[in-house]
Amino acid sequence: MAPNPPFPFPAVLPNPDVPIEETLSRWSYSNVSKPALHVVPENEGHIIQVLEYAHSHHLTIVVAGGGNAAFVPITKDTLYLSLEKFDGIELDEGRQTVTFGGGVRAGSVLRYLAERGFYTVLPSSNAVGMAGFVLGGGGHHFIGLHGLTVDNVVSFRVITTDGRVFDLDRASVGEEGSLFKVLNGAGLGYGVVVSITMKVYPLSGLRMENNQFVIRRLIFPAEEIGAAAEALVSFQHLDPKLIVALACVNAPPGTPPSGTPLVVLESTYFGSEQEAERKTAILFEQPLVEKASMAMTVSEPFVKLNDATPNTTGDYRDIHVAALQEISNSAIEEAFHLWQTFTSDNKDANRTMLAFSRFDTSFSEKVKQPGEFIGTRDRGTACIAMTCFSKPEVRDKAEDFAVAFKDVVRRSDGKGEPRTVLNNMRPHTRLGEIFEQEAFVEIRRVKSRWDEGGMFWCPWFGDI
Repeated sequence: MAPNPPFPFPAVLPNPDVPIEETLSRWSYSNVSKPALHVVPENEGHIIQVLEYAHSHHLTIVVAGGGNAAFVPITKDTLYLSLEKFDGIELDEGRQTVTFGGGVRAGSVLRYLAERGFYTVLPSSNAVGMAGFVLGGGGHHFIGLHGLTVDNVVSFRVITTDGRVFDLDRASVGEEGSLFKVLNGAGLGYGVVVSITMKVYPLSGLRMENNQFVIRRLIFPAEEIGAAAEALVSFQHLDPKLIVALACVNAPPGTPPSGTPLVVLESTYFGSEQEAERKTAILFEQPLVEKASMAMTVSEPFVKLNDATPNTTGDYRDIHVAALQEISNSAIEEAFHLWQTFTSDNKDANRTMLAFSRFDTSFSEKVKQPGEFIGTRDRGTACIAMTCFSKPEVRDKAEDFAVAFKDVVRRSDGKGEPRTVLNNMRPHTRLGEIFEQEAFVEIRRVKSRWDEGGMFWCPWFGDI
């Protein structure tokens, strides 16, 4: 345990008698133990004091913006640096950019910009920290329109291990330029990113009616998984403003009948309802609709974009992602039956869910930059298993299920190397699943240049 720190801001030495859930608020308690110290600095000067303390006490710093990265280890040697006080957001309408602090969550940015007639790329959960989302090159609602997250970054403000503060952008040169490049998509473990500036776009450009996006939703019983999967796969050459997804869930308590496996096929379109129906005509075809137990079309205010994803904390939750170019309906069916068996045999894991989403990658592929740190530009199908359980003894079974799930969906693709995304890697993920091998030479070089002593946790020295 670290000695009492002399900080003029909140710093907590975790009590060994207090449960971890009352020590740290995390989306998942996978990979989490009580840290040596939990600090909440209020300004950049405070952060520099924290860096000096961590260095002198040989602690590894984990920077927390939203607390959602289940793959990041928190141990007895961790100094947990929360950026929750770095919560400012500022829109520059003239330059069409937004600057937000390292502790800002997606929901705050979504609401702030929407109230002013703008939007930016952001994750599908309001609770996710924007900094971690950006540094991991995360996927988002607007890939078809605006490319990947890294394509929308303007600048970073970062404090490095030696206490220096840098404002980095595409004009940065030398080692500062190298640091800017790796922060775009491989940004874990080089310093404390205290703010990020990103591009914004006027909501009027989406041509939505009353600033409302359109959802088409069909809910099927388990026996119609084949029809739902076939419909999803039949979407080819998607409109840039369209995302189509299929989810496999067990009906939650309070819904009749609780625990029943359901298949939800849903499209999200950013435009008028008339355009949406034309772009998603497959979901209105009568033979498909007749197989659904429910079919509906709704328009929702833009500020409710992420309302379907609840802000929850606790238990053991892990996200496993396979990024594909294509998927077959038979692979979706096989994955569904695998999930159904796993959740049926392990009642504690019945909140585990699957999701398969498809989106356009044309713009993303077009703006690819040489030497970048992104491995999924041409992967327009995301296959996701989110395991969730409360009993530690379910861990091994959940991991085995996730491995089998990835194997099933990847067999149907057969194009290129297996790929996943940094934001949803696992502690045992091979780094070669995230980037090409050449990228690691540069990532490791930049890490050694800016954090030679390894003060900040990073995943860059695992197996390729």
